[in-house]
Amino acid sequence: MSIFEYNGSALIAMVGKNCFAIASDRRLGVQLQTIATDFQRIYKIHDKLYIGLSGLATDAQTLYQRLFFRHKLYQLREERDMKPETFANLVSAILYEKRFGPYFCQPVIAGLGDDDKPFICTMDSIGAKELAKDFVVAGTASESLYGACESMYKPDMVCSIFSCTYIYKHKVLDIFGPFTKPLHPSNPTEKRKKFMASYICKPTKCRLDLTNY
Repeated sequence: MSIFEYNGSALIAMVGKNCFAIASDRRLGVQLQTIATDFQRIYKIHDKLYIGLSGLATDAQTLYQRLFFRHKLYQLREERDMKPETFANLVSAILYEKRFGPYFCQPVIAGLGDDDKPFICTMDSIGAKELAKDFVVAGTASESLYGACESMYKPDMVCSIFSCTYIYKHKVLDIFGPFTKPLHPSNPTEKRKKFMASYICKPTKCRLDLTNY
């Protein structure tokens, strides 16, 4: 078994019309044993930028702490938030810096750039980026996710399709439930089911809904 599959993970990011969605499972396992069902894999960098980290759980937490620290330094120096493209270059540089003893992580980055243009990308453990205009996946369930995405992706989807049709109705990541964050430039909304959450951004307000299966 690969060290990337030791704790198990499933990550996906998809582009819509001036929005994006990023989702993950919340299971933390040790091979076939389930340790927890509320493990965080998607991290908020700022209001319009998120990163999901698949792979070894301890390396993912360490890498996130380094990235959060570097982004805070950037905010202090530049007095603004990082653009998604800039943050992707930072992640790639940090991973390549450790290429001889890498973090066993595969990041998925999703954000809104200039004019609220969605940006998604993924990379391997040494920082080789793969940009996409539709969707990216990572983790042990990546092959299954590719099939689901290819069958359900449509250009210019809106947030309601992400949160209802794509995630809840079709249950793409129904094993232990997904943690999802559809994001539109105008209003963040976060919804959680048991082992599941979604984040939607709309014009006027932020809303957090907690529900169970």
